[in-house]
Amino acid sequence: MDAASKAAMVGFLHEFDLSTDTGMTPVEEVFENNAPHNGLLLCESLAERTKLKANERRDRYRKKLRDERETLRLQERELSAKLSRLQEADAKAKEEEKKMNTLALSSWRATALRQKEKRLEAEYLQQQLKAAVRYRSELISHLNALLMKPVLTTDLTCENHL
Repeated sequence: MDAASKAAMVGFLHEFDLSTDTGMTPVEEVFENNAPHNGLLLCESLAERTKLKANERRDRYRKKLRDERETLRLQERELSAKLSRLQEADAKAKEEEKKMNTLALSSWRATALRQKEKRLEAEYLQQQLKAAVRYRSELISHLNALLMKPVLTTDLTCENHL
């Protein structure tokens, strides 16, 4: 393999970041170790490394997706729990408001009922008083009529006794 091919191979490997822990590319390692310059072996090794790197990238991407899904599931559970708590708090607040309205309404009804009872009692008392006034008015008229009649007869009877 000539120097130009070697440089092209090194550039290609650097472009895809296929360096190893030694800091050398697979091509440099092959030349460094004085391995046989078999083009087929180099291509297979390069293809395998490329495939391994692609697999690693795919695995990292899949792990990233799994982690993101797990994070989203956790966030969904937290938000669902928060929503449940908020809905329960809202339901309790509405129930308390309903109780307060019911108490206010029942208090209002109790006041209205007491006032109605007092009004009915006052109306009944007024009817009784009106009836008593009519009765006494009639009694007074009868007594006046009786008093007028006996005065004439009483004068006559008094003169007879003398």
